[in-house]
Amino acid sequence: MPRCVFLLGKGGVGKSTLAAVLALYRARLKNQSVRLISLDPAHNLSDIFQVPLGEKPRIIIENLKVQQIDVQKWMHRYIKSASDKIKSTYRYLTAVNLDRHLDILQHAPGIEEYAMILAYEHTYEKYISDYLIFDLPPTGLALRFFNLPQLSLVWLRKLAELRSTIIKKRDLITQIKLGKKRIERDKISRHLQREIDRYVSLQSIFQNRKKSLLYIITNPDPLARNETEFIKIRLGKLGIQPAAVILNKVKPDHDLSDSPDHMQTGEQAIFKTASQSVVGLNALDDFITQNEQILAGLD
Repeated sequence: MPRCVFLLGKGGVGKSTLAAVLALYRARLKNQSVRLISLDPAHNLSDIFQVPLGEKPRIIIENLKVQQIDVQKWMHRYIKSASDKIKSTYRYLTAVNLDRHLDILQHAPGIEEYAMILAYEHTYEKYISDYLIFDLPPTGLALRFFNLPQLSLVWLRKLAELRSTIIKKRDLITQIKLGKKRIERDKISRHLQREIDRYVSLQSIFQNRKKSLLYIITNPDPLARNETEFIKIRLGKLGIQPAAVILNKVKPDHDLSDSPDHMQTGEQAIFKTASQSVVGLNALDDFITQNEQILAGLD
């Protein structure tokens, strides 16, 4: 399976640019097959590479394909799938017309991160690459994305426990009526167990450094630094340890001696402000050449 790389941080710190740089570096200099995916609804990769991008992966150079996920499409797909499951399981609810509620359901809390998880799973399971690099949305939505497996497991395990209690009571009544006749296993219990297994697997991928690397991107601005500390605390509660904190857009004359503790751990890479706009393949390649030693240190 591919190794995942996630980039997250405050809006405007340069996540998309560094995602493009990391992808090009691995594809061109390390000769690895890379797929770069934007999960940020406000996509920037198309502007950075200066080519139209969409759901269908586009070849940028040999070994590198880039795509921008349509989160709205995946939201509709998730809602449609949930609706079909309800209709299939509860066929007797013919009076309930779920289709007319789909437009409202897409605005329900949590739907966006569920759609991102579906898109992530699809990419992870379908595409064969050495690396999958994910450009994530700003902090709030990105943290909810990582929190979703743990939150879902709390609900699913309680539902499975409740369903087990219901089945035991139902089986007792059935056995009184049918004697020793075997009862078919409950479909809902099977579905709940499949979902539990699914989220346990997701949680394992996020927490395992051999399966995924998580880079927090920040810059010298105090607000970005504070948000970086907040991100590390929240991820720690989920059992996820970042592979590195990357300090971006550092001016050549900037004094880092006043950096807070989390910027003095030795984990971070430091990228100085580029002398030109890092847009287009030539500018991206120049940035890689100037920072090749720093990029090598992130391996």
